[in-house]
Amino acid sequence: MTNGDDSPLCLILIESLCCISCSRFALSTMDLSAEGTPDDVADAVLLRRQIIKLNRRLQMLEEESRERAKRHMVMCSLSMAFWLVSSWAWFRR
Repeated sequence: MTNGDDSPLCLILIESLCCISCSRFALSTMDLSAEGTPDDVADAVLLRRQIIKLNRRLQMLEEESRERAKRHMVMCSLSMAFWLVSSWAWFRR
């Protein structure tokens, strides 16, 4: 994450996805039909779905963060321009 987004939610999601990405690799390389019981296969499928959902949520949060950073930059720029013009007009009086 950029722009200093160290909110607890973001950190928790990042840590979760880091841990889950290891298990995603393990699940994708494991031959489920030969080694697991039907319950193991079902659990693996559920884990994959949860990983996909978490990944989508994280992508949405990252996109929102980028949009918020852009809005913040525009608002700061407009505010600075307003104060510069106001100061310039005040000094010209």
